Amino acid sequence: PTAVDNRSVVRQYYVRTNGVDAWLKAHIEKVTGIYVPFWLHDCYVNASLHAQGNRVSVSVRGDTEYTRTDVYDVVREGALTYHNLPTDASKKMDDAMMDTLEPFSFRELRKFDMSYLSGYFAQRYDADKSSCYQRMKERIEESAEQQLRKSCTGYAVLNVLSHTADIIKSTDEYVMLPVWLLYTSYHGKDYLFAMNGQTGKMVGDLPLSWLRAAGLTALITAAITLLGTIGGLLLC
Repeated sequence: PTAVDNRSVVRQYYVRTNGVDAWLKAHIEKVTGIYVPFWLHDCYVNASLHAQGNRVSVSVRGDTEYTRTDVYDVVREGALTYHNLPTDASKKMDDAMMDTLEPFSFRELRKFDMSYLSGYFAQRYDADKSSCYQRMKERIEESAEQQLRKSCTGYAVLNVLSHTADIIKSTDEYVMLPVWLLYTSYHGKDYLFAMNGQTGKMVGDLPLSWLRAAGLTALITAAITLLGTIGGLLLC
């Protein structure tokens, strides 16, 4: 059900840790494939940006050099559409790590089938749509500002004074996306590496607290998962 197997995870881990202590490379504690719950959001957004732009010109008259700075009031507005914006729906997963694993290609989404989970772990969401709304909004605000800034060209300096991103309409869909998790420990600290099970993109170098490490370990070593109530779509 995933395009990446556990051998690829280990190979990529060795590449990523090339040149570090051999002990770290040798002590892989666990490699686990898991379907992580996500919400996919389709959003229609009205965005605006207010900034101050500076244009600088230099001229020379005789032996004197003059620098002129023109200051402009810059206003941008736009209607933006976001399709399949993911937010992970598991409180046990690190949000920043899951964001960094993107992008996924959602053209490969399939209707849920128990056979896809053979050999993998899965978890039903424990963060509902409303609890993920703020994270979705923050991601949209950051993206909208970046998109509007791109249209503000020709300025030596651009200082953003304010920006808004109002979500006019949004819809949500529940999916499960394939992720590989690799655990190792080094000098008494636990480290987690994650790989996009579709593209092979790996992120890591994140020391875990004992509490979070224990929560994740409990998640992937559970003998019984909530398979009967998962449903939704899977990315294979």
